[in-house]
Formats: sequence, C-alpha cells, structure tokens
Amino acid sequence: MVLGEAEESWPKLIRDFQAGRLNPRYQGQQLSDLKNLPVPRYDLLDLKKYRLLNIPSQTTRGCPYACSFCEITQVYGGKFRHRPVEEVIKEIQEIQRQTGSRFIYFVDDNFAANRTHTKEILERLIPLKLGYGCVATVNIADDPELLNLMARSGCMQVNVGMESISSESLESVGKRQNLVEDYERQFKALRKHGIGFSVNVVFGLEGDRPDIFNRTVDFLIKVKAPLSFMFVLAPRPGTPVREQLLKEGRIFGHDWTRYCGFNVVYHPKHMTAQELEEQYWRANRRFYSLPSIIKRLTTNAYSFQMLPLNLYFAWYVRRNPIPWNTFRPHLRRNKH
Repeated sequence: MVLGEAEESWPKLIRDFQAGRLNPRYQGQQLSDLKNLPVPRYDLLDLKKYRLLNIPSQTTRGCPYACSFCEITQVYGGKFRHRPVEEVIKEIQEIQRQTGSRFIYFVDDNFAANRTHTKEILERLIPLKLGYGCVATVNIADDPELLNLMARSGCMQVNVGMESISSESLESVGKRQNLVEDYERQFKALRKHGIGFSVNVVFGLEGDRPDIFNRTVDFLIKVKAPLSFMFVLAPRPGTPVREQLLKEGRIFGHDWTRYCGFNVVYHPKHMTAQELEEQYWRANRRFYSLPSIIKRLTTNAYSFQMLPLNLYFAWYVRRNPIPWNTFRPHLRRNKH
C-alpha cells in the first residue's frame, strides 16, 4: 500500500523491490514542491492500444477552494501548489516528441486557480499549436483575457463544476464561487470564444428537493450544454459532508464500491434514498434522450463532435437497471 504523494514514497518502494525486501506500507510524509518532476516514459507504451489518445500533464496540485463534498483538500493536504512554467512546457514538448500526439489533457483539479500562473503557461502554449482539455471552475468565464488566451492556445474543451442550480445547495457545501444567476452568461462566454464545455452536476445536496431533477435538466437543455456528467453525492472519507451525515446518523452504506457517484448510501434531507437514486437515473435518461440531444445541438463544431458521445450515453443510461427492487428493504423508509 502506497499512501500520499509518490515523489517521496515510490523511489523507496522501487529500491526495496530491487533488494527483495518490500514492506507492506509506504507512507509519504511530506508534499512535493512540484519542482524537477520526471517526465513519464510514454515511449514505453504501445499507444496503438488506446482508443482515445489523451496524454496527461499536470501544472498544479490541489485547489484553493474547500467545498465540503470534495476530497481534493484531503488528498493534497489543503495546500495549492504549482509547477514551474518552464518545466511544464519542457514536459509537454517531451510528450510530443515521445508520442507524436498533439492533444494534451491537463489533469489539474482546477487548471485556472492561479490565473497568473495559468496565463503564463497559455502564452507559452500558443506556438506549440496543440489542442488540450482541462478542468476548471465556471467563473473562468468572467475573465475575458483568460478566455482569449485559452482559445488562442488551443483549448478545445473545459469541464466545469456547475454542481447545482440551487443556491441553497451550493451554500450547503461551501461552493460560494458559483453564482446560479451567472451560469447562462458564463456558458455563452465559453461558446463565444469557441471553447467547448461539459458540465458536472451533483444531486442529493442539502437544498435539493424533488423538483431539482427536472429543473436541472430543463436548464441544461436551455443553455444547450453539450455534455453533462451527473452524479449522486458520495460522502467519501475525510470530507466534512461525511462527518456531518455521520453525526446525524444518515449514512447507511459503508460498501466502498457504492461510493462511485451512481448509488445512494445516505438518507437525503428532502426525499427518500430510493427517490434520489431513481430520479437521478431518470434525469440522465431525459438529458440524453433523442429530443434533448436534438435541442442541445448548435452550429458550433464541438457540439457535433460530442454527438457520438451523447448517443453512447443515451444507450448506456437506458440499459442501466434501477436496483431498488433487490436492494435492502430499510433503504425505502420514509423521508428522513
């Protein structure tokens, strides 16, 4: 078992493996300063075996926000760090040399959290003429200079954490950087700059009531969201939201295989656990229904590029069974 960041613990594991004296547990004691990180040896992989060639790179670790449902601050020690710009660019150039790929996916949890650092990287990316995707907060759309640089440097897609259209729900998890009244304008700004986007949604937050599912899908259709990744709240270990739910006696499931964002393991505040899971899947089916897909199409090239994925998700969410008929009877109790 290797715990913590790998820069400290992994070299020791390799040395012990070579010496034939592996220990059962390796614990990193400190966070990396992200300087002088090695470039992965992608040339050792047979890249022809991968259907989607999204070569990963990372410019930062952590997130400056502290949303109570998110484990990022637990994983990265609550400290936001960034790599030297020069080292990021050299890594990308080496990736291009090794793989020939012209598409990078930045795996940062919040690619544009440090705007000054991000803009320096984007300026350096422009002459490389590559395409890339990333994850960022939706409020990047409030920075025209940043959007312009993202478009010029090859940003093809950004995954944004909208999470909820309920201000009460956003407040309940401390996501104060999101303002519901700004969403529509922010999505228009991304589209105006030719940047494709996908939207993350979390159902089951404290402000969610039974009408949240239809209202959310209605909104996503209205703004013509190309893709939406919908999840059920998963109160994972180390998160404040889990501590709250445990204290209130509302968690009934401790099988970690069900903490995937598709199953309900706790009693929501304003509906039953069964209602939450059933309505979650119905929201997915409605969003990825053929009428919805047609309504969400735009003349933007990215919209048509996402059409095959929409059709795949339409097939997937229709074949997924709702498991409540074989689930534990106590999950169907009255509203908490």
